[in-house]
Amino acid sequence: KRQVAVKKIAIFPLAGGGTEEREIPPDQQSEPALSEETILELARVGRKIEEHFGRPQDIEWGYANSRIYIVQSRPVTTLYPLPELPDTAPGVFLSFGHAQMMLDPIKPLGIALWEKTMASVDSQYIPVTAGGRMYLDITNTLTSWFGRKTAPIMYSKSDTLLSSAISELIRRKDFIATLKPRKRKKGDKSYNKKAVSMLAGSVFSLVFRETIEYPDLPRMTVEVIESLRRDLGSRSGADRIDFMAGHFTHTFDSIIEKVGRPLSAAVISASLIGWLAKRWLGEPAPLDELTKSAPRNISTEMGLDLGDLSDVIRVYPAALEYLKHADDATFLEGLNHVEGGEVVRAAFEKFLRKYGMRCPGEIDITRPRWRERPTQLVPAIVSHIQSAEPGEHRRKFAQGQSDADYAAEMLLQRLKQKVGGSFKARVITKLLRTYRKFIGIREYPKYFLINLFDEYKRVIMEEAGRLVERGVIARPDDVFYLTLDELSAAIKTGRADRAKIAALREKYVEYEKLKPPRLLTSEGEMLQGSYAARKLPAGALEGMPVSAGTVEGRARVITKLEEADLEKGDILVAPFTDPGWTPLFVSASGLVTEIGGLMTHGAVVAREYGIPAVVGVDDATHKIHDGQHIRVDGTQGIIELLD
Repeated sequence: KRQVAVKKIAIFPLAGGGTEEREIPPDQQSEPALSEETILELARVGRKIEEHFGRPQDIEWGYANSRIYIVQSRPVTTLYPLPELPDTAPGVFLSFGHAQMMLDPIKPLGIALWEKTMASVDSQYIPVTAGGRMYLDITNTLTSWFGRKTAPIMYSKSDTLLSSAISELIRRKDFIATLKPRKRKKGDKSYNKKAVSMLAGSVFSLVFRETIEYPDLPRMTVEVIESLRRDLGSRSGADRIDFMAGHFTHTFDSIIEKVGRPLSAAVISASLIGWLAKRWLGEPAPLDELTKSAPRNISTEMGLDLGDLSDVIRVYPAALEYLKHADDATFLEGLNHVEGGEVVRAAFEKFLRKYGMRCPGEIDITRPRWRERPTQLVPAIVSHIQSAEPGEHRRKFAQGQSDADYAAEMLLQRLKQKVGGSFKARVITKLLRTYRKFIGIREYPKYFLINLFDEYKRVIMEEAGRLVERGVIARPDDVFYLTLDELSAAIKTGRADRAKIAALREKYVEYEKLKPPRLLTSEGEMLQGSYAARKLPAGALEGMPVSAGTVEGRARVITKLEEADLEKGDILVAPFTDPGWTPLFVSASGLVTEIGGLMTHGAVVAREYGIPAVVGVDDATHKIHDGQHIRVDGTQGIIELLD
């Protein structure tokens, strides 16, 4: 591509030193500064320098007397690394982390587990790695008309800006035309067919009043875990590692089948409630109110149980003081030596038996679980004790249920006053019951998955300990920098590439500093998406409104759960939230996150707790300062910086 600028002024050196400006004659103003041959030679030199250093370079150069001079070359630090692919064909890569609410790097062992699963269940999204994060190659999707229509819609509920970035790229027809379908593996469409089948089944049940059964998920989880422990216990060495990869794929698929139909029914019900209310009443349904305190949401239950644990601890000041300075290695044992410690220990052990496998960033199997580092929970417990009265969390939840029931009753009363009101009220009643009954199931698949991860990790760390004893690796967490296949091979052969492990450790320190783009092209372009233009208050930040209401308060910018320090009335500002962050919602009066959408974890839990929330606020943890007074408008999606 050639683009010649109009040049009206030139700067020339003076014989005695200094420079002078001269006007360029009109007939020379549009002439190129370099010939085509020189430009091509400059490009060849640039590629040679990049090849020499092994990464993109920021190059300064000069040209004089028909010769190119290289003045400086340094690494380009603003570029995000590209996935390593077998060919250089144009492609588009979508951030798995933005879809899963986890932007931190995932170590090779964690990526390997996901790659094996995703490659086998759905090749529409081929997993690749870039900058220590997982990306999904969505090139195949964008080569089809149907894929281009559905892709932005599919991600609109998980991360609004991600959906916007996809739409922006699709509008570039010249680029889309360069995309070619990649080869697929056998059985690629099985997952898609199952998803369509579950969706169709949910629609059928809603229309024809067929009963949808609520699956006994806790019983299924116990049975699966007990069976897994037996299977892993009957195996040893590499055989245990090889077994895990196939088990994850098969077992997680089974839980999706169990929850797919009822969850689809809940989501469809919510959409129909909103659409019908708009059509019959002329205004949207109060979905934020109707969502409050939905039953059987495992993440909400975890927050309530943590509140119960905090209420046990607050009665024993000595135990609370001990927890503030406790060490992970002796965390529970040390409670035996303080007043009330035995009671607190029993309550803590009960909590960890149910939730000890969880942690922030839990989709990465290498992240330390609460059972491994229980001190991670202490800041959330302290914040809860400081910001809430005993039993307040349970009372708020009960109030949320009452608010939801009242909102439903008001909606039905208004419908009954319309023409055909009795019929309309019956329709909405069925949809409301379906929605309230099943929407809580949304959080369970991840809870189930994390239970599996925890069992796998116990076995992996056992094998890691044996590898250390054999002198194969230097420390147990070296296995985090191996793939599953490399770990299996190390166990079999007694050899591991220590130099590669050390290099990856250093590399991941660099990866921590990178900001992953939502969408990445094979040309290295990074797309973050944008919101439609609208008028905002001066200096305000915009995002996606996901939980209605307005709140003012002190912003607490928290990037790590273990550093949390929330007080009553504080607004939580975080890069993202996943179920591991749920304990903080009990104390927060509002929520702001950098990524997210209407149906992501933070949005769902914020609505259930009834706190205003705005998500998808780009770079919020840097634009909002810790301690700053802010106003969060969860109805319009606006954050105002008040000081």
